[in-house]
Amino acid sequence: SSGLSLRTTGRKAPDETQKKRDPHARFTISTTHTRRMTSSASTAALAALLRTHFTQVVLPIWRGPGFNAALGLPCEAVGHDHRPLPAVRYRAMACARQLFVFSQAGDVAHADVLFDALRHYFHDTQRGGWFYSVDGAGAPLDTTKDLYTHAFVVFACAEYLVRSGNRDALDVMNETSAQIVDRFAAHGGYDGLPWHRMVP
Repeated sequence: SSGLSLRTTGRKAPDETQKKRDPHARFTISTTHTRRMTSSASTAALAALLRTHFTQVVLPIWRGPGFNAALGLPCEAVGHDHRPLPAVRYRAMACARQLFVFSQAGDVAHADVLFDALRHYFHDTQRGGWFYSVDGAGAPLDTTKDLYTHAFVVFACAEYLVRSGNRDALDVMNETSAQIVDRFAAHGGYDGLPWHRMVP
């Protein structure tokens, strides 16, 4: 009989097969449940350790020795001793990434510095958009304008706006979003400087 006929005609008495239950069924279910609970607990414990490491080790490195206080820019890399590697360039994308990270971490004071640096060093005030990198002294190095960098600027400023309430971030987001739409076209260009169409 189908499940529908059983429900309409009443339940049948269990046969001998139904009466015989697997003696290990309850134990198997219990063991599986315990394993899942243990796995969840292990995952939660690992996540807690990672958050602690991130807060107590990673962020202090990039706030301290991994940050060029003289320029107000995050270093590109640090060595095993947490000392910054020689600065050859600073990228807008790296600055925007750290702006997002420190904004999300609640360190608005450091995020303020990063936001100011992003606009000061990388924004093309003449033609609009964002330079790819500056040199070790903070002068424009690679003036290429790529989609990946512009996307990170929007992404970082969105988080910074939420955390800080700085309305200047909203202006940057709106301006950069419009530039992405208008100037990264299939055959586009801008005032003689190509806007490369890189996919994030």
